[in-house]
Amino acid sequence: AQWASRGDQELVAALDSGLAAGGYPMAYKRAADALASRRAGDRDHSMTIAAFYVIAGEEVLAMDWLDSAVAQHDQNAPYIGVLPAYSTLHDQPRFRALTQLVGVPIVAPPDRSATAASN
Repeated sequence: AQWASRGDQELVAALDSGLAAGGYPMAYKRAADALASRRAGDRDHSMTIAAFYVIAGEEVLAMDWLDSAVAQHDQNAPYIGVLPAYSTLHDQPRFRALTQLVGVPIVAPPDRSATAASN
């Protein structure tokens, strides 16, 4: 809905075609590819692209984009260790090295099953 509300028909089409072709992972892969192809635009979406590639299961590409975000001094890069979008990367040496470079801790997302069980 976010991309549709912005009038980004290319990204909406990528999401829709990916969803039809292979479910959510393919939808996010195509959306990431579409955003990556327009990187030279006014706004760099490195963190979003990385998160989309994580959802798509493309961890190497996700790390490439996180590296790019850090190199570009993305204002959100200091949060890579705490953002749940990147939690599947926490055990990867490349991710650990990147968080050390940025100087941020890695914090596991809260265990929602424990919270739900206590309610």
